Amino acid sequence: MKISRLISNIILSALLLSLAACAGGRGLTRDLPQWVISPPQSDDENEYFVVNAGSDSGNLADAEEAAALNLLGEINRVLGVDISMISDARARGTLESYEAEVVQSVQQQAEGRISGLRIVDRYVIQTDSGVTVYILASYERSELESERRRRQALLEERRDAVAVPEEKGEQAESAGRLYEAFRFYADAAVAASSSDIRNSQVKLERNLQNAQRVLANMELSLLDGPDTLMLGEAQQRPFRIQVLDSRGRGGGITPFVVSYRESVNNRGRQVRETVNSDSSGIISYQIGNPGIIGRQFISFYLDADPVLENLRQAGLEGSPQFSAMEDVAADIRVRFEFEVVSRASEVPTAVFIREFDIAGNTIDSSSVHDGFIQELSSAGFTVIDLRTMNGDFADPLELDGSRDEFLSRVRNSVDPDVQRVIFGSARIVEVDERDGFIVRVQGSVTAVDLSSNRILATLESTKNSRGASSSRAVSSAFANLGSDLAGRMLSSLR
Repeated sequence: MKISRLISNIILSALLLSLAACAGGRGLTRDLPQWVISPPQSDDENEYFVVNAGSDSGNLADAEEAAALNLLGEINRVLGVDISMISDARARGTLESYEAEVVQSVQQQAEGRISGLRIVDRYVIQTDSGVTVYILASYERSELESERRRRQALLEERRDAVAVPEEKGEQAESAGRLYEAFRFYADAAVAASSSDIRNSQVKLERNLQNAQRVLANMELSLLDGPDTLMLGEAQQRPFRIQVLDSRGRGGGITPFVVSYRESVNNRGRQVRETVNSDSSGIISYQIGNPGIIGRQFISFYLDADPVLENLRQAGLEGSPQFSAMEDVAADIRVRFEFEVVSRASEVPTAVFIREFDIAGNTIDSSSVHDGFIQELSSAGFTVIDLRTMNGDFADPLELDGSRDEFLSRVRNSVDPDVQRVIFGSARIVEVDERDGFIVRVQGSVTAVDLSSNRILATLESTKNSRGASSSRAVSSAFANLGSDLAGRMLSSLR
């Protein structure tokens, strides 16, 4: 090896001297330096680099840039880290900045741009056939090692982006913490999808399959829940479910969406709330204030959307595993059915509602009255129909200042155990005949405690209906009005 290098140096020296002689000494910046012929040996403190490059057009700047790139290539070779495997934008930015600094160090003959790298000397030969630049650079070994470690860390960081979450997913799955495993496997798949690491496609497929598998192994168990809740009263016994793995172990902390209907200002609305199970996979949930009378439902379903959205943002929505995960996640749900009842149903209640036409005249109709009574009866109320007991009750809202008289007549007409009365009126307020018959009706009802004359609730409502005839439209509108007023009254009484 030493003999071969010696021969190479002798040949290089002869060529350089020949070039100098042919140029008559023109173009040599100075006498031929020894390091061009015999590059210095690297030692414990420094690594030495000798590179050259030329320009056939004689452009010195082009030759310097090419020599700088050759120097960069030699430094990368000594560092021995395949930076082509690094694709992360932040990491690529630091590497590109480093490369630019190396080039600038050569072109500007500057020191200190890269710690430990120094341009020791340069030698230029200009001939009729072009220009050649030789560069001698030294790199402190400690700084070179620091750069090697930095690059290896960048590679490890990229590998770890897949390996670490996959390993955590395996650990979580082994312990039965399925949602946690699902999330980690998905993170590993996302990292693999944007990575240039070796076998990235294999790792992507594997982690998508892992995520799909742990979802498929997730089971829900109904533990407990009340059949009946009392209107307006705090729930005493919670709904309880548990997430389990295929071996019957608690599935760890798992997010679920809870969905049910509640009443706000006597109007129903759908409630959606995200809750987490405890570490054993158990969710206990209580409805704060049940507000809608009748048969109700509460649903618990897996909140997989944040993880699926992460996969979707990575462009994995089109994969068969993603579609399978969506289907499996949608099936991880459970529903409780329960009845909301009111203690008001235990209180015998009298009802009296009259109906009027658009001119304010009493009409022979009981659609609102009958619909109202039917709703209360279906909810378990004991209802006393005042119209059947005594048909000559005057409309209390039409008798100015006579409400007390009306309530007194009710007390005198019903059994003593009847403690409440609900009374009111309904009117036709508009009839439109341009396209069939469209009728708008309006009504109000008031609930009163007979023992104290205290008003318990007052409600108003408006309903529209279309019919082939005016009588059908009116009947339908009044029936809808009675049902709506009754439903809201049920949620108001306690």
